[in-house]
Amino acid sequence: MNSANGTETESSAEEYIFASGTLKLISFTIGIIGVFGFCNNIIVLVLYYKFNRLRTPTNLLLVNITCWYLFLELTLHLLLASKEGGSGIRQHASGMVSAYSW
Repeated sequence: MNSANGTETESSAEEYIFASGTLKLISFTIGIIGVFGFCNNIIVLVLYYKFNRLRTPTNLLLVNITCWYLFLELTLHLLLASKEGGSGIRQHASGMVSAYSW
């Protein structure tokens, strides 16, 4: 509480919805899903380029989506890590959780 104007300071007014252990669990889960998705997309690219029979227009659309997902995943994790000053988890005052594992 700020005695000069009778208001609470911002840091003391923050209430967190999740406990620290829950945030770590969320971060771990998001990390596992991200690694699993990354590996699956790499497999899709390898199979598409290895087998000529898979080079159809429909599969080309799937490869396009795969490339976009890989690009998005890499840039999103890099931007989040640089914004927060390193990898980790953080819960904002609004209750939104920024959880990432890289």
